[in-house]
Amino acid sequence: MAAKSTDNLSQDQSFIEFMDSIRPQIEGKIRDGFVPTDVVIDAYRKGKEAGKEELLNELVEKNTNSFLEKALLAYYSAIQVIRGAQKNGFSVNSMYANLFKRTPHFLLVVEDELMLNDEFTKLVYELIADKVTEFRSKYQDLFDIGLVTRENLDEETLKSDGYIYYESAKEFRAGKA
Repeated sequence: MAAKSTDNLSQDQSFIEFMDSIRPQIEGKIRDGFVPTDVVIDAYRKGKEAGKEELLNELVEKNTNSFLEKALLAYYSAIQVIRGAQKNGFSVNSMYANLFKRTPHFLLVVEDELMLNDEFTKLVYELIADKVTEFRSKYQDLFDIGLVTRENLDEETLKSDGYIYYESAKEFRAGKA
C-alpha cells in the first residue's frame, strides 16, 4: 500500500475516529477470545500472579492494534475499489463497514441496474479480488467487500448486523480517503 500524505490522512479522520470509538468493544472481544488456562499457565511460568493480568493486557493490546491496522487497510482497499469503479464511469452510492466480526466486512451500495451490468460487475469483482489478495498476502487473513443494491436496503437491519460505520457517495466524490 502506498504511503498516504498528511493531507489525505486528515481526510480519513472520520473512519479513524470511528475505530477509536469502538476500540473498547474490540478489546473486549479479543480479551474474551483468550483461553484463561493458557494465560494462567504462562503467568505461572513467569512466577507471579500479577504476570497473568500483565500478559493478558499485552496480548489484548497487541491483537487490538493488529486488528485495527487490518481494518484501516481494508477501509483503504474498499475506497480503492470505489475509486476504480468511478474511474470507469460507475457510481457507488455509499459504503457500510462492520468491524465487529473476526475480519473487517464492507458493503458497497450501488443502484439496482448496475448489478445487471456485466461490465460493472466484472470490473468491481476483479478489483475486489485484487484487494483481497493483497490483504491476504500481507496478513495471511481475509476481509470481505460485498455489493448490495439500494432497493429494499434496510439500514436498521444493517446496523443490527454490526454495519454501523457509513460513508456517503458525496464523501467519495469530495476526495475523502
